[in-house]
Amino acid sequence: MDSVQSLRERHITIICSDRTLKTKLYSEFIHESIESIQLVCHQNLSQVIEQIRLEPNEQLYVILYEEQKPIVQKLLLKFTNVHLFEYTECFSKLIQKMHAAKSYQQFIDQAYQHDVLKIVQKHSNLEPEVELFSLTPKAREIFTETESQVIKLMIEGLSIKEIAEKIYLSPYTVTGYVEAIKRKLKVSSKLQLINRMFKHGYVNRG
Repeated sequence: MDSVQSLRERHITIICSDRTLKTKLYSEFIHESIESIQLVCHQNLSQVIEQIRLEPNEQLYVILYEEQKPIVQKLLLKFTNVHLFEYTECFSKLIQKMHAAKSYQQFIDQAYQHDVLKIVQKHSNLEPEVELFSLTPKAREIFTETESQVIKLMIEGLSIKEIAEKIYLSPYTVTGYVEAIKRKLKVSSKLQLINRMFKHGYVNRG
């Protein structure tokens, strides 16, 4: 199945704030069953978001520039079926992400992960989870914040798919992080990865 067919039968509103990008998107999705492709000027974006009403089967795809990041929380709080994409000049990479999002009720680009965490922390009434494992300062010098999250969840026994759902990334992206971690530890399997994390003093229990 090619990329154009992959979103067929879905009702999607795509919002961007660049006319050239809109033209490219229209060409890419012209054969799709799409409700609309809207062009939204930067200064009107917040106002348009207030006015949008989605049907239960409709998806909202929003492509944001760096200066539009402040509206991310508003989008996440208003819509459960919104997909957020960070603008990139590499059009093929953007399209790849948009098609990958079809498998999820909500796809959030990595650039907006902190905004998701802020919302969860602010609006959740749940007691904070007790950490079974934590990474040592030594480990944090080697691994990025996202790699550290992936490592902890792997040690807790979560699968790639479960980790992806937990930290709002695609399984493909999580797999990339796992491979990067393996390279840093010079191992070839998940079991070796976990063993080396403990053996080299990168992990504390509890």
